[in-house]
Amino acid sequence: MKEIPTSRGCLLVALVFVCGIALRGILPISWVFVLWVSLLLMFSSAWRKELLWFGIWGVALSLGVVSYERALSHQTNHGLDHLFGTEVTFTGKVVREPEPRGLSLSLVILPDGNSSSRILVFSPLFSQVLYGERVRVTGVLQEPPVFDTFDYKAFLAKDGIHAAIWKSDISSVWDGRQNGIFDVFVAGLLRWKEKMRETLSRLPPPFSELLGAMLLGDSRRMGDDLKDTLVRSGMRHMTAISGLHVAMLSGGVLALFLFLGFWRQHATLLSLLFIILFVLTAGAPASAIRAGIMGGSVLGGKILGRPSASWRFLVFAGALMLAFNPLLLTRDIGFQLSFVAVAGILIFSPFFLRFLETLSLPVFVKEVSAVSLAAYISTAPLSLYHFSFLSLSAVLANIVAVPLLPFVLGIGLVFLLLGSLWGVFASVLSLPLIFFLSLVYQIASVASLVPGLTVQGITASVLALVFSVVLIGLALFLSKRADQFHSRVFW
Repeated sequence: MKEIPTSRGCLLVALVFVCGIALRGILPISWVFVLWVSLLLMFSSAWRKELLWFGIWGVALSLGVVSYERALSHQTNHGLDHLFGTEVTFTGKVVREPEPRGLSLSLVILPDGNSSSRILVFSPLFSQVLYGERVRVTGVLQEPPVFDTFDYKAFLAKDGIHAAIWKSDISSVWDGRQNGIFDVFVAGLLRWKEKMRETLSRLPPPFSELLGAMLLGDSRRMGDDLKDTLVRSGMRHMTAISGLHVAMLSGGVLALFLFLGFWRQHATLLSLLFIILFVLTAGAPASAIRAGIMGGSVLGGKILGRPSASWRFLVFAGALMLAFNPLLLTRDIGFQLSFVAVAGILIFSPFFLRFLETLSLPVFVKEVSAVSLAAYISTAPLSLYHFSFLSLSAVLANIVAVPLLPFVLGIGLVFLLLGSLWGVFASVLSLPLIFFLSLVYQIASVASLVPGLTVQGITASVLALVFSVVLIGLALFLSKRADQFHSRVFW
């Protein structure tokens, strides 16, 4: 048997660990059995050395199973179930940015004396509550519901939220406790974010809603009509903070820097700085941080001058995030879209760029379009499975709209940063910003008029499975001909 290189063996350790989490999420397999088989293989390596790696991979598989089981155990043993249906009063700290939800304000509170179980609390919209503030809450504690088509309980559990209070009385308290450096830093970011929201109000809707979702992560503040237009056009990903979003945005910025004449390594470093600035501008929520890690992992390979290292960065970044929270793999659609989109960009963008090179288009447009196509095609099975809808106009709409994103984001970022300091900048930059945002909106409006593919139940699952098999087959085909499709695409 051919000796396995150490770097490849370590990469497979991370992959097998992820597979262990995935398998336990689907099947009730026993980690004890897997571990004993793995130890037996490692012991047998004294006679056949090639068995050592199989034993190590088995241990990684069992660790993945164990980590998922521990996460499930905490979900059912959170210590709050005996209080469900009763009125409670407790003090705690607001650990997530408050979000408006209709006529209520959504808060996530960590009760005193409980280090892991958080409570989702809804208070009146006019409540003056800030991140990091200590509050006293009174209300009826409820178990999150499980709907016919959506397991809201499992969705909240992945973020450590195990109970909810749908209507509460809330007040601030001061007991002399001081927040840590991290909480002070995040609170400062969120205050800065509020100033940028004030600057954003200088734009008319729906342009303010679009830019707020793209740069501040305010997708919940978009109107229902705008959301429906973006979904039906296949352009909703442009306003969602995920690895797909960050990969496309940083890719567009990288292509723009290359177009302006920057050296590739310098352009890559600037794009990485853009990711960091983007995450901070969004207020550094967990979703933006995960997305930044995903997008930054790909750029890391370019900085090292080894594009193949992007795969290693991506796999290790995904495995590390799952080690902290295994439930992300099966219960967080954003994580799934992030990982699959970035992987799809690495696999398919050179192929699409080779096809687009036959067209008489600027290099910048062709490179951004190749990334957009790769991201959309690779995530289409997931979109079909989770949302039972697939836009038939999305490919053309993204080819036209995505090259506009670097201009929207570049001007928009300067508009928010400088406009929050001096209103004159906001007035000057609002005109070109509205121009580019109106183009994106018009493209989405026209594309949304094309009927999409809507399927339900088992049909959606079967189509998603068939689509996935086709894409995996295409990926294997391209991997065999990597040299043939190698090109200068910026990923």
